[in-house]
Amino acid sequence: MRDSGYAGHVYINRRLTLYVSKSAKGVTKDALIEAAEELFDDVKCEYVWKTNTIKSCTLQHGEKCENVSQRRGTLGTFAKNCTGNLYALTVPHFVKEGDIVYRDTIEIGTCIWPRMDQGMSLMNEIAVVNIRKQFEENCTLIHETLSGEAQHFGLYTQNPRVYSQVFKGRQNTGFMTGRIVSSEARLPYKDGPLQAYLIEGDDQTPFIIGGDSGDVVKLVREENGELKGVSVIFGEALELPGIERGTCITIPLRAAVNRFEACYGTNLTFR
Repeated sequence: MRDSGYAGHVYINRRLTLYVSKSAKGVTKDALIEAAEELFDDVKCEYVWKTNTIKSCTLQHGEKCENVSQRRGTLGTFAKNCTGNLYALTVPHFVKEGDIVYRDTIEIGTCIWPRMDQGMSLMNEIAVVNIRKQFEENCTLIHETLSGEAQHFGLYTQNPRVYSQVFKGRQNTGFMTGRIVSSEARLPYKDGPLQAYLIEGDDQTPFIIGGDSGDVVKLVREENGELKGVSVIFGEALELPGIERGTCITIPLRAAVNRFEACYGTNLTFR
């Protein structure tokens, strides 16, 4: 088995991932498939070349990550369920159920939602990533306001007012600010209508850049200074009539979280 370059494996939801040693020489697809068939009966092999091993790293909200195809997205925020499992929220066109999430070459978690076996539409949903146990103590859970004040994080339960100031990002990477220009948009997509909040950047600067899908949009409530999560970034408007090109399209966060909680019979606590 070791002669094939085998260094480890994960088998989740009938998907097998084989880890290959960086020092392995002459490793072939056929050798890996043969090694997989020694481990499992009746397994359908999907060959993906990944030379990572499990390491440790520090994670923060707003972390840029990759899926197995090396497409970049963002882990918007972290939450814990009733039993203390740590999750990260992002969007399902970045990762979907069964997909592995990487930071650089480090495997940090597996997507568990939306449930693909239920034929769910991915529109209007968040993606939920189950973070591996070894990273739980290394996650930075506190958010910061624009003034740099550290605060716990909650979800906004109402439709935000038009022209409310919102922001995304972190103190050490820089915040980007914008204004909500619509809180009741319903956009036509081939997979179904998307209920969305639309955001334009301040001072004619874009609110969204490459890899931002999954980041959480936040605001500070004027009446009490509380930090709230409003929505999660879906993408940018390109060719949608009535919407300026480059406008940031976001998914209302509270409703999407409610659907996940109802399916799993749990409540998420945000930090």
